[in-house]
Amino acid sequence: MLPCDGIQALLLEDGNPLVMTSANRGGQPITGDDTEALALLREGACDIVLANDRMIINPLDDPIYRVTEIKGKSIVQILRRARGQVPDPVTIKRKTKDDVFAAGGDMKASFAYARDDQVFFGGHFGDLSEEEARRRRAQAEKRLEYLLDLRPGLYAADRHPGYFSLREMKDKGPELIQHHRAHLLSVAAEHGLSGKLVGASFDGTGYGDDGNIWGGEFLILDTGIQGGCKRAGHLMSVRLTGGDTIAYDAEKAAMCFAYEALSRGLLLEQEEPFSGEKYGIIKKALQNDINVHLSSSAGRFFDACTAMLGICMTNSYEGECPARLQAKAEEISEDGIRESSTGLKAFIVNEGEMQVVDTVRLFSDLAGMKKNGTDIRMLAYDLHLAISDAIVRCIVRAGNEAGTKKALLGGGTFANSLLIKMILPALEEKGFEVFVNEKVPPGDGGLALGQIYAVI
Repeated sequence: MLPCDGIQALLLEDGNPLVMTSANRGGQPITGDDTEALALLREGACDIVLANDRMIINPLDDPIYRVTEIKGKSIVQILRRARGQVPDPVTIKRKTKDDVFAAGGDMKASFAYARDDQVFFGGHFGDLSEEEARRRRAQAEKRLEYLLDLRPGLYAADRHPGYFSLREMKDKGPELIQHHRAHLLSVAAEHGLSGKLVGASFDGTGYGDDGNIWGGEFLILDTGIQGGCKRAGHLMSVRLTGGDTIAYDAEKAAMCFAYEALSRGLLLEQEEPFSGEKYGIIKKALQNDINVHLSSSAGRFFDACTAMLGICMTNSYEGECPARLQAKAEEISEDGIRESSTGLKAFIVNEGEMQVVDTVRLFSDLAGMKKNGTDIRMLAYDLHLAISDAIVRCIVRAGNEAGTKKALLGGGTFANSLLIKMILPALEEKGFEVFVNEKVPPGDGGLALGQIYAVI
């Protein structure tokens, strides 16, 4: 890190290594109160608290950026809008009639207000399942309304019926925006795009129009039509068990994929990559439809592959498994243009007008190559290549259907710079203009911008 204030510069001059973090526990919002910070010190959460006699009115984390170099061009993405950027507005090419409030989502929770062509974001408040996160967020909303004299007359929220961010504003009659549509609209809003657009909206979870969990979606958007959004394709929906815990237990996700492959005859019993009591319980749950849901999530697919390859079995923080998978792939190559060494390929099946990427077959092929002793680094890299190729093919077909050459990449999966390095040049070679989030995070931290763009 670089020092961002005088006291940090003085501390770093000493030359000793420091591990510095915000004053909060994981999943909870940052604190700006010395009493709370000193309580963490007494609990043993840290060794030193750096305090000051100036009151912190608006506690904010440090911002996080990622720079991706592609053919001499730099794509700078904000992964967390925070200190120095909040409430600095994002300017869009539409104007609101009334002030608008958008609730965003429940993870990496960040709300936003819009007035005229300006969108003002709050900070990040962690997971809204935490009561303290909800309390801090409510305080920040009131603070921003007071500072900017905002009087919302229009409200927007995610469609997920279980989200706290929706429950707390149901009396406002918010417009409900589908999660993955909002991700792509946040990209469109940043770049001032309108009309027909196509895109891939990939993340860990989002409530789908059919009531199932989505997360690997190919959408056709028409910003000129209220609610104009068509699902043109998706990653294969897979039966997963375990409820919300599967977001942390990558091994469980892998076992669900393995059972699905076994059920389809893509794996023989002697080829199963798992055994033991845990796998037996997972298989029984799936056989008896216990706590099972359908999911097309890109996040759970990457989790499953990461665990099956033995790279990482759990997400101790959000996105850990995909990040470790990317890191393993980049041990082979970081530039995203190396040829496949294994011939691993993602197959796309047509279900009516819908394109479905067969992730179960891809998982099975990957498992077979691992069993045959193929280098794990090579498999991690070629998996990225296979998924990137499938994304390109699905976007091209959706673009041909919609009659557009403007493509959007949105959702938390596209914080993966290796995927962007692979996809963007391939689409450009086919005549597409490709857009990603740069001013707001590609994950749920930028969701509110897309919700605003949907309702104004």
